[in-house]
Amino acid sequence: MSFVVVYDANVLYPNALRDLLIRVAQAGLVQARWSDQILDETFAALRSNRPDVPEPKWHRLRELMSRAIRDGLVVGYESLIDAVQGLPDPDDRHVVAADSRTPQLTPSHPCDRRPPGVSGRSRQTRPFGYRRARSNECFFA
Repeated sequence: MSFVVVYDANVLYPNALRDLLIRVAQAGLVQARWSDQILDETFAALRSNRPDVPEPKWHRLRELMSRAIRDGLVVGYESLIDAVQGLPDPDDRHVVAADSRTPQLTPSHPCDRRPPGVSGRSRQTRPFGYRRARSNECFFA
């Protein structure tokens, strides 16, 4: 069984990484999720840094992403955003709230969201038991 991963804007922004992560999900290695707010954040950054790209191309990319991961859109999390506190970056509250609306799995992989006994070193365990995982931990564990 594959684990659920909420892709945030920072991994959806780079073309090559976005393509890789969508393909990983299509192969069934993970169940990719994102929210409209995450996609809005992604595309706002893309538009800001690439004003030369016509707007219809951004709409097409978003449509293709949605088609590629058909059940990837998380909804119904908005009322939880204000309850999420104590994150190093308060702007990430919507990501944690969206993730709370996804199925929970028993942790057994470095990229599972709620690993038991994770030490709080520089890549600290976040409130709610979350921790950041580097891509090499996910793919080469």
